[in-house]
Amino acid sequence: MINETIAKVSQSYKIGGIPLLTVSSLTRIGVSKKVSFGIFRLILPGRCFHKLIWSFELPKEISFWERYFQTGGLEWKAGFRERMDKNLPLQEDLRQLIDHIEYPDIKILDVGSGPQTFLGKKLKGRNLVIDAIDPLADTYNLIMKKYNIVPLVKPRRIDSEQILKFYSSGYFDLVVARNSLDHAYSPIESISNMIQIVKTGSYVYIITRPNEAINQNYSGLHQWNFFIKEGSFFIGNRAREYNISEKYKDYIEVSWQEDLADGWLRIKLRKLYDSSYKTFSPAN
Repeated sequence: MINETIAKVSQSYKIGGIPLLTVSSLTRIGVSKKVSFGIFRLILPGRCFHKLIWSFELPKEISFWERYFQTGGLEWKAGFRERMDKNLPLQEDLRQLIDHIEYPDIKILDVGSGPQTFLGKKLKGRNLVIDAIDPLADTYNLIMKKYNIVPLVKPRRIDSEQILKFYSSGYFDLVVARNSLDHAYSPIESISNMIQIVKTGSYVYIITRPNEAINQNYSGLHQWNFFIKEGSFFIGNRAREYNISEKYKDYIEVSWQEDLADGWLRIKLRKLYDSSYKTFSPAN
């Protein structure tokens, strides 16, 4: 059943109008993945080429989470238990980002949540309404069903690049992405969408490893680097660097914290005003 779902996921994605399974047929007839990627790098626009790599590498994520649930969390058993704890308090850094909100019902979106959101479910005096999205949600839900696991927040199958098809502008009080956007096929488009769906004065919060693609030698889903340079927040790949601070300077206020102790880069994007009538241009 899980393998059938993986096949359906592959069939549903098209790269430059070409079904993924047609693209992958090159590897089945003996053409190496490296040569196949080289061919399609020449004929596909940048965004489509990144989606090609992303689509090829998705099954590795599925294999990881299969082992994760089979073993009760691999080496992260404490984290596994936390994600199943309905009384887990909302993390302090996230709490600080909603302190300015006066009403009790707080809508939070976890982008690229995996099978189970890491977000705490409780906060005194607040009612947390949490949504979780992930492109592999359908498969994750099948894996959890196989191991009799019921997630506290069931993820929905939505690509971060497709958020605006499902949520309206200014819908959420906080949008969070932890260790996920560097896996996206178009993270700049994803960030643009996240800015649009958060409320004015509220935050998009990105938690990532700096320069993870370089550190992982551009292997697997690691195709994008997030980093700070010359006082600005950048995203880059093998070909280009994009200054996000400059690109969206009229719409957001950018701040960050790079923690050398735990290795995470935490980026806060505060929306300055309702830009729903503006079009953010995704980059290739």
